Amino acid sequence: MPEGQWSFASMMGSWLQRVWRRWRGWCHRGRCSELSHQIDAALQNHDLARALKGLELQLCLDCSHHVERLLFVRQSRPASQQLSLNLFMAMADLPNLRDHHRFYLLIATIHSALQLDDAACLTEFKPRLSQAACLEHAPSRKLIVSGRNREHPFKQLISARSCLLQVALRDQNMVACQRIAFANLELLEMLPWTKLPADVLLRSTTNLVKALLPCCVLDQQRGRVQTSLSRLEQQLSGARFDALRSSAREDHLLFLRSVLAWLDAVKTNGESVELLNQLRSWLLSNDASSVWAGSQQLTWIGLA
Repeated sequence: MPEGQWSFASMMGSWLQRVWRRWRGWCHRGRCSELSHQIDAALQNHDLARALKGLELQLCLDCSHHVERLLFVRQSRPASQQLSLNLFMAMADLPNLRDHHRFYLLIATIHSALQLDDAACLTEFKPRLSQAACLEHAPSRKLIVSGRNREHPFKQLISARSCLLQVALRDQNMVACQRIAFANLELLEMLPWTKLPADVLLRSTTNLVKALLPCCVLDQQRGRVQTSLSRLEQQLSGARFDALRSSAREDHLLFLRSVLAWLDAVKTNGESVELLNQLRSWLLSNDASSVWAGSQQLTWIGLA
């Protein structure tokens, strides 16, 4: 089968599968709602086994709503960081988890481990995160595809790099921070943005920009960063993104423009402690004290 026909057939198969899952979930919505109440009660009582059983039963009915709540709505997670970490690690063994759920489960696990400064857990999961971040090579052919936001390979790549940056900050590894930043800068310069789904590009923007910020302490790289970000700003200001910008929970374009204004300020006023501290604060996607301490190690780097 020619590549174009195979791509279309694959897309149709995925669409039909989603329709089937939604139909089954709708048919079992009463049972799924009952199970959600049981899961919430179990987590309040720190009964991890019962909560996991409820999640497993929901997934068997093609109900992933509670899994997604735990992964994407932080207020839905247990108040205890240790319980959250234990839950995420145990959820990895659940059958019927979808691929994108497994990916974001990895992200959630690492963020919880950062909160607890759990070195053993970070050591265990960091290789998988590094693999997902694809710092050595991220072939555009695999990124320029259609797909839903959270399932899209570009969105997952950017999420992995953003998370990996938090780990590098915790480790106070400035070399790793720069490596992540340059990988994002090269991606920003390489990809044909018009070929990415609009919602995927917009909703990835904040993490994309955050993870390239370590480049901005390098005097000789700021012009290159500004050129690439200006190009991205022009793209996101276009009519293709109007409806998405108004409905997005996060103002990604505002953040991008704030970084461009910061670059202008450095060009006009020179390097300063105030501007450096502003940059450091933007790096943080995890409020763990160890991650904050790592951000304080970032400093201006001029020409040798």
